[in-house]
Amino acid sequence: MEGHKDFGQSLRSIQNEAVPWSIMAGVTESFMIPYALALGATTFQAGFLSSFRNFVLSFAQLFSADLTSRLRSRKKFVFWSALAQGAFWVPIACVAILFKEWAVPALIVFYTLGTTSAALGAPAWGSIVSEYLAPEERGRF
Repeated sequence: MEGHKDFGQSLRSIQNEAVPWSIMAGVTESFMIPYALALGATTFQAGFLSSFRNFVLSFAQLFSADLTSRLRSRKKFVFWSALAQGAFWVPIACVAILFKEWAVPALIVFYTLGTTSAALGAPAWGSIVSEYLAPEERGRF
């Protein structure tokens, strides 16, 4: 780590990326169920939106290391998973217009796919971050 000339800049970049991600995660996760309800979701659909997504996220992370190895670059994998996550926000935002009476099922699918793509990249991102932090600082970060 000490020989890395951009160590300070890399750590600042990681911290700068964490702030908008935290805001995005806090806003989207807190308001996805109310959004679904505003679209006319039943209580079952609202519960399914949350529980199905969490199940898929947990299952998807089992494949993260293998996918990272296939790309041969943690940085590329994080980039592509973040890009995929961002791309899914377009249909999520327009789900009522694009899917009309199928808006709620489409929301469940797109939200699950978007958050799953982010979850796939999370272990690779954590691995990159761990290279810039001392072991005693990792939990605090």
